[in-house]
Amino acid sequence: MPWVIIFLMPWVIGLLGFFLGPLIKTFYYSLFNMTLESGGFTYDFMGIDNFKYLLTVNPEFNQYLLNALMAVARNVPIQIFISLFVAILLNGKYKGRGLFRLIFFVPIILATGITDINLADVNVIAEKSQSFVNFDVIVRILYNSGIPFSVIGVQSMCYNKSRDYGLLASSPVGSLQWKLANEVSKKVLFVAICRTLGIPARLNPVNDIPQYYDGKEFVNVTSSEEQRIGKTSLCLEFNRNKNWCYFQTWTIGRLENGNYKTLDYSDEKFGGLQEVLNIEPGEYRIITANRSANGDIQAAEYYFDLSEGEDRSITLHQKEEADELWTKELELPELLLEDDKGDKISLGAIAQGRKSVLIWLEEGKEPTEHILNEILEQQEYINNQVESFSFILQGKSALSNKTLSSVLSMIPGIHLYYDDFGVNIDKVAKLLNTEPDKLPFVIVTNENNNIVYTSCGYNVGSVKQILKTISFNSAFYVS
Repeated sequence: MPWVIIFLMPWVIGLLGFFLGPLIKTFYYSLFNMTLESGGFTYDFMGIDNFKYLLTVNPEFNQYLLNALMAVARNVPIQIFISLFVAILLNGKYKGRGLFRLIFFVPIILATGITDINLADVNVIAEKSQSFVNFDVIVRILYNSGIPFSVIGVQSMCYNKSRDYGLLASSPVGSLQWKLANEVSKKVLFVAICRTLGIPARLNPVNDIPQYYDGKEFVNVTSSEEQRIGKTSLCLEFNRNKNWCYFQTWTIGRLENGNYKTLDYSDEKFGGLQEVLNIEPGEYRIITANRSANGDIQAAEYYFDLSEGEDRSITLHQKEEADELWTKELELPELLLEDDKGDKISLGAIAQGRKSVLIWLEEGKEPTEHILNEILEQQEYINNQVESFSFILQGKSALSNKTLSSVLSMIPGIHLYYDDFGVNIDKVAKLLNTEPDKLPFVIVTNENNNIVYTSCGYNVGSVKQILKTISFNSAFYVS
């Protein structure tokens, strides 16, 4: 009897510690109607009404319940019978019992992921540290063994460099099966082995160096050769008058196999005017970018070498647009539209010698919907800073569009005009040097009723570029 109690204790502990509490809580919640609001959940007591609904109203629940009960009635007896039968065969005394045990257990043994780990060095150091598991020792033994030749019992794992893509990694199973793996694949395989052993591991997102978690942070794992190479320090100074955001306005890449591989600092927070990067020696390239008013990217490049142990400082700037791009203007074409009353009105009369924005929309379609959502994001600036903002629609039926209605309600100063999108739209498309179906069309005018900015379709951040255009004191045009 004591052995029965001992064998039942894991199940009893699991039931009381992990299952019974949530079960009672679930039953308690089933007596309420729960609603999620801004301050949290609100509870309305319903009694057994929820159960009445399931059993008498819901058309699907009874069928699901019946299917579940039938599955239990069918599967549980079969599983119990097979389990007891196999247990008797494994423990009974009869001829051929050893062969049956071999057949039963061999698949389990062969399915083991790692079967050839020499823990002699681990045991020695673990005894000294009086610790059952020393992650640092295990990880470094795995890595320094050749990732992971001695661990998996494979004497060599090679690849053809002339046919290797470099950045592509095979799966851990593929590397083991074919005994082929490039440097990236070996690192991936190493991380997989660590995770199989229960050691949290990853590849550093910046430089792909394998790392394991020591309980406080991820620690780099380096080979003896990598440990010998000293780090370099790169101090970057940012122009204070610009917005600096990694992957948006600047990146840094290291030359590897003839190509610059961009380092992934997306998880790093760069908030100051000066940042220090501790990186490997090598050849580097930094690219800075500045989006111009028409969506074009003005880029600057910095090339430099970093030697072992070298410290260097670089001041980064974003390339400005050429002055000649800010001096050209186009005349506003003579087009007649209709206002809300059905009266004809020209584009010149709509602009009225102000900085104006005119947008031809195709409601309910992309990229018009995208443009409208971006306009909603800038509603505060448009309401307070823009003198004239107008939409040109194909008809009043467009007002039923949900997104357009939201924009008009949040930005009441937007003026509406109508056009049949026939001859006029062809003229605007010709002015923008595009096709008539590349809506939405955007025209921005200055105080002289001249066009200073045009765009068609959708560009990332296009609405911000429109607002940036009308915020300049001097007019400009970018072709």
